[in-house]
Amino acid sequence: MELRASIIIATYRRDGLLYDRLRELQAERLEHVEYIVVDDGPGEESTRRIARDAGARHLWLGREQRQWRIPGYAFNAGVQAAQAPIVVLTESEIMHIDGSLDQLISVVEQDHNILAYPGEGKRDRDNKWNGRDFDDANLVKLNAKLIGFLSVLDRSHYLAIGGFDEDFVRRGRDDVDMMDRLEAYGVRFESVPMRIVHRWHDAFQDGHQDMPFNKEIYKDRLGTIFRNGATERKTLHAEK
Repeated sequence: MELRASIIIATYRRDGLLYDRLRELQAERLEHVEYIVVDDGPGEESTRRIARDAGARHLWLGREQRQWRIPGYAFNAGVQAAQAPIVVLTESEIMHIDGSLDQLISVVEQDHNILAYPGEGKRDRDNKWNGRDFDDANLVKLNAKLIGFLSVLDRSHYLAIGGFDEDFVRRGRDDVDMMDRLEAYGVRFESVPMRIVHRWHDAFQDGHQDMPFNKEIYKDRLGTIFRNGATERKTLHAEK
């Protein structure tokens, strides 16, 4: 049977979280999927070993510590390497509280013009992660719709628009820009009843700060769907 989905897990020096994430995903017992760990860090052997032991493909991008790129750079590489028609984009920090990826994948299997995402997301605000014992007093709401936390979509639509715009740096506006472009292309966003938590990690803040430069890129390119050399083509709207 052909692969249903490629599950792409972007990670950057998060070995402990990556180990937990792969273990939790495997507990869901999904069939006919592949796991791709996109390692955007310096390439520690420990990360490679964790991926290998979990049966995941390990894709190392070779970034040195101070060559800060957008997280979408890792997703672009993962989607290009994926072998399934549907891609799942997530990160080593994202944990499912209830539900499973099967819910999200099934939505897209039924309609490939939908991007499925969890209905509720929380962030560990006070760095008090303690297993599965969640205290909402220590969690703050995050925008679970933002691409990268956990989203499932048709691989061909992602590639058609060129993926994340790699001219953005560090972070800020790149995910909103990607959402805007997918919607303009004709992809519809659908929330699925499912909760996730973004687990705390050492964020290496000197490399994860918001960049004012990105705001200018975002404003200058509003209305432009195709990036990174992608060939301009008809949108899904035009095909209806």
